Amino acid sequence: MKKFLLIPVLILVTYCAGAQSSTNAEKLKQAKERLAAGDHHHALAAFRKLHAQMSASDASYGEVANGLFETLYGTAADVKAVNDWNNLLDISTEALQILDQDAQYFDTIVGQKRYKLYENIIVAHFGTKQRLLATGFQQKLLEAYKNQQLRGDLKEQYNFEKMLSGNTLNVFGYEKFVAPNGDDLRNNSRIAYHVYTRNQDGTNKEELYSLEIIKVAKPKANAAEYVLAKRTTGKKQDTLEIFADRTYTASDDYAGLHDALMACLEGKLSSGTITPIKNK
Repeated sequence: MKKFLLIPVLILVTYCAGAQSSTNAEKLKQAKERLAAGDHHHALAAFRKLHAQMSASDASYGEVANGLFETLYGTAADVKAVNDWNNLLDISTEALQILDQDAQYFDTIVGQKRYKLYENIIVAHFGTKQRLLATGFQQKLLEAYKNQQLRGDLKEQYNFEKMLSGNTLNVFGYEKFVAPNGDDLRNNSRIAYHVYTRNQDGTNKEELYSLEIIKVAKPKANAAEYVLAKRTTGKKQDTLEIFADRTYTASDDYAGLHDALMACLEGKLSSGTITPIKNK
């Protein structure tokens, strides 16, 4: 008698499992369509729900994990574009967790995006004025650079800060992984802020100038080794305005360069010495 009762139960379980699989397949299709359309908001909600409901043994789990990661990655770009630092930190951290948790489902191309997430977290910490919290991720990027793991726009430098000035200017802070060695004023800074005019859609229009900490020759033992410079780029030559009154003891004095940037944006930076630099 028990055997006869067991058969209908097995049929019911099999039917329910099949129905659930069919439902998940439809939800996955819809989530992928939303992601393809750039609708990260609804795609993220759908992929998060699917990822939470499914187990690693499900045939489409890897596809869901990839979809969730790509949606988080796209969402991070969205919130970074509008300088939403808290969300950038949360979304980038969640994306890294998925990348680690479901590592076997990602190829090396997706794995490369890890470094862009590190950059996001650095920018988020600088944006919330918690620079010390960014240090560990800066070290991760430096190690990746030393191991020749970085590609594309991260190959030689990374973005450490981003800000909007007066709704008209975009400002990006960049740091090179290796400080230039020598006295070539065409390329003699490790960290710099690049200031751009802004299009209506928020993208960069034209670079106005960059503020940099440059290395200078030390005529005396107690002389400053680094000073502030404002670089304006031209077709035939750059113009370098050097501010001898703003000196630094390190090539990566973030706080000092940020203070100089704010003074420049507010029109409070004193005049410097103009030096024309011919382009090679």
